[in-house]
Amino acid sequence: MSDQSSPHITLHTTESATKSVFTALADNYCRAVLRILSSHRLQPPIPIETLSKAVSDVEDTATEQAVRIKLTHSTLPRLDDDGFLEYDRHRGTVTPCEESVAPPESHESIIVHLTREQ
Repeated sequence: MSDQSSPHITLHTTESATKSVFTALADNYCRAVLRILSSHRLQPPIPIETLSKAVSDVEDTATEQAVRIKLTHSTLPRLDDDGFLEYDRHRGTVTPCEESVAPPESHESIIVHLTREQ
């Protein structure tokens, strides 16, 4: 009986992870943060000011201050909750997650493809 419920739990986890990936990729700021983190241009832990500057360079429609506000109040908490990164609000830093808490490998190629600069 427990064997029958196990696939349901696995399926739910996979659906949840898939939803997290696509929800994150639907947002311009999330895509920009993931692109910047995957490029390994910045050494972790990354100060919010540095990340805000990098994102504002990509998202040139907003000021650096507006980007910082959106990152700290919305984007980074969401990406932290979904396991893409670790956001330390007290220190004002971001660290990409290790393999153990990163999105599943099956989603990695989707993330790389969709966040690639065009």
